[in-house]
Amino acid sequence: MRQLRCAIIDDEPLAIGLFSSYVKRIDFLQLVGTYSSAKEAQKHLLDDNVDLLFLDIQMPNMNGLEFAATLPAKTKIVFTTAYSEYAIEGYKVSAFDYLLKPIAFAEFQKTAERAVVWFEQNETPALEAVTAEEDTASASSNAIFVLSKRRRYRVYFDHVLFVEAQRDYVRFVLDDNTEISTIATLKAMEQQLDSRRFIRVHRSFLVQKSKISVIKNGTIVFGKTQIPVGDAYKETLNSFLQQFQ
Repeated sequence: MRQLRCAIIDDEPLAIGLFSSYVKRIDFLQLVGTYSSAKEAQKHLLDDNVDLLFLDIQMPNMNGLEFAATLPAKTKIVFTTAYSEYAIEGYKVSAFDYLLKPIAFAEFQKTAERAVVWFEQNETPALEAVTAEEDTASASSNAIFVLSKRRRYRVYFDHVLFVEAQRDYVRFVLDDNTEISTIATLKAMEQQLDSRRFIRVHRSFLVQKSKISVIKNGTIVFGKTQIPVGDAYKETLNSFLQQFQ
């Protein structure tokens, strides 16, 4: 069974203690953090790969609904609150589930089991190790084979955010925070990747077009990573963006 990385955000210490004890009783849940406020969690969760978040709604400074709107879609949110009037608002931000306090273990467990089934049925691995027998001479239409640390991996294009040149290596950064490096030049990699999917935006960066959602001050933003757009590539990027205007 797939292991789910989970975190808890609640301004009530007793609630954190209770939910933490519930998580420890469920063998497929791995608790990676507990936080007493959304502000505190913000410093960690945007960079961390959390599958399931148990999130209180009514908290000071930033409430759970506001915080949920900042999270990546891959993080499934279970709202935990004592106030039933928030249920409709919770589902507006695509909550996976809504649990009304006091929450019994059986209810908590049922939600966790639904979550792990969802991930197992809907998640395609971004990176898959393959054996020599499974390897092919060339990449398939939806993936590329990458040699890293004496192992060969199948990297699925759908999950690639960007590719970065790093001296004698190129680094693939995927949308689940996985990274993999291989000996190659960016020019060689650009020739292997589908130009309908990827665009060169800098001498050191290739970006997947469909993953571009935020451009700020001349940089493409992926979470806390900012990718510069080189002067030589601005016209190409602008041509691509014009189709959305």
